[in-house]
Amino acid sequence: MPGYKVRLGDGSQIGPLEREMLRSWYGQGLITAESPVLRPGSARWAPLGEAMDIRDWEAPAPAASSRRRSPPAGAAGFEPAPARPSGTRARGRGLPASWIGASPRTLALSAAVAGILAVAFWAVALRDDGAAEFRQWAAVEQRYADAPLGVALEPPRGWLLLRKDNPLVAAPPAAVAVLAHPGRGAGAYLLMDRSHRRAASLEGHLDAVLADRRSVDPGSRHTERSDVGVGSLQGRLSTGEALSGGESRRELVAVWRDGWTHFALVAWFPAGRSSAARDVKRLLAGFSTTGVFAARLEQAVDRAVQEAPHLTPDTARTLMGLSEAGALDPEETFRRACVSAAAGLSSLGRAELDEMTRLTSALYSTVPARDRSRLAAYLEGLRAGRRVTPPEENREMCRIMKQAVLKLPESRRSRLRTLYEKSVLSGVAALRGAS
Repeated sequence: MPGYKVRLGDGSQIGPLEREMLRSWYGQGLITAESPVLRPGSARWAPLGEAMDIRDWEAPAPAASSRRRSPPAGAAGFEPAPARPSGTRARGRGLPASWIGASPRTLALSAAVAGILAVAFWAVALRDDGAAEFRQWAAVEQRYADAPLGVALEPPRGWLLLRKDNPLVAAPPAAVAVLAHPGRGAGAYLLMDRSHRRAASLEGHLDAVLADRRSVDPGSRHTERSDVGVGSLQGRLSTGEALSGGESRRELVAVWRDGWTHFALVAWFPAGRSSAARDVKRLLAGFSTTGVFAARLEQAVDRAVQEAPHLTPDTARTLMGLSEAGALDPEETFRRACVSAAAGLSSLGRAELDEMTRLTSALYSTVPARDRSRLAAYLEGLRAGRRVTPPEENREMCRIMKQAVLKLPESRRSRLRTLYEKSVLSGVAALRGAS
């Protein structure tokens, strides 16, 4: 479809994008007036501020910049509510002190990624007059929506969207929505992360969220996992228990994503609350997503593995997740795979390395001499890190490799993909550790 393309700081490109999406990214500080933009039908890249009139666009907020430094663990994201003597009421509003954020702290899901998304619930015991107190802090608009991202939340019956400045359910400054369910003794807030640095698999994303929950609350223990639907997307739900303030609580964690926009829902309910799983699923059913980013990512992955048949979908997805755009053209995916595979060859065992050598020899034997020489020089240049390769050359080398791979029997192609994936993933870790 027609639209704008944007070139990001690491050289990756993303698009096509609509004008309103560019405006949203500009306001969040993800792109600047100097970011190169390719207009529909044009062959010339131009700065965003030159490609279109952005004078009436909202200036980017410094805190939204993707280049901001990670805050110290336990310090950023969550601001603990002031300590209060046991039994005192919150800000004179007649509520038990347990409704004030239960000492919320940063989830810090990864040392490499600050502000990864999470939603935390505090389960509490309510007084009979608690529901009225929460209605006083209810948001005027009982619906959350982010049109550029194609996500919306319609809270089901019993859940209230609260004002962000409410004193009842503590939430980090980055929270996009704060909720409470007075009848169930639950509170909630929602965060989203678009850093592209999360795990390639949804199961890996859930593992990372649960690991961080344990770092914040060592009493968090999960034993069951299942699939869960979130709008048009598929997610994973984990169930367990947590200890907070000496009290045992039922805890549920749901994760899902749309492309590289990650979501997590962490819920606490009073111990013994048999309806906890049902209540969480009802809340998740209130989310609707267009899935446009997930579709774009999978389309990019499909194109990459079609043009580079020695790559698995997870290999391509991992490489794209490390780019600023979150998606790459097939030739750029191919180039990055070559660099990472070379850096990760040492991770292969002796037998695997011998097998990789045999597979590579068989592959090269099908390439014409002239192309074989060009491909070898290209790969050597990438391994040495001495060359900047233009897209046209990447595309041509990818084509040569594709033709050679397709000449191998399927059993040998399958082994090549497996060994290449192991090399690429190890290489990615090695290169990130060295940077």
